[in-house]
Amino acid sequence: MSDQPKPRQNLLRYREHRIFKAMIVAAAVAVVAALADAAGPAFGASLFVPPLAASLFLVIAVPESAMAQPRALLGGQVLCAAISIAVMHFLPWPELVVAGAFFLSVAAMILTRTVHAPAAATIYFVIVSHASWEMIFVPIAAGSVFVIAMGVMINRLRGEPYPRHWL
Repeated sequence: MSDQPKPRQNLLRYREHRIFKAMIVAAAVAVVAALADAAGPAFGASLFVPPLAASLFLVIAVPESAMAQPRALLGGQVLCAAISIAVMHFLPWPELVVAGAFFLSVAAMILTRTVHAPAAATIYFVIVSHASWEMIFVPIAAGSVFVIAMGVMINRLRGEPYPRHWL
């Protein structure tokens, strides 16, 4: 008889691994959210806005992804925030603000090789919150740096190499 596991056993091990990984990701997001809330008063604003939660998910769940790398995360988030605020302040037609900000932000991310899917949520977040220019720095840039730092720490604890590359 062979000592090879049966296909059903492999499937169960795979599912157990996926459930365990999901639990680690959920716990890490909860811990980082708590740390960001604790650090928020020092910055005068929360460091953990919804689009950054999605960024953290990418950094922990798929650290090898090009979108999870620091250049894409920080660059995409900051570009989308800055472009969205600019469009919101300078486009005279409110009906076109989201579309214009989305178009320009995505084009800028593609041109700068900083494509980061959660940054698309930043576009909408910035516009609906009627953000000022300061939001680019806190919470977007500071929160992005915080997410990268937490990603480095959590992935190192898990034995996962992160980042794969900085630039």
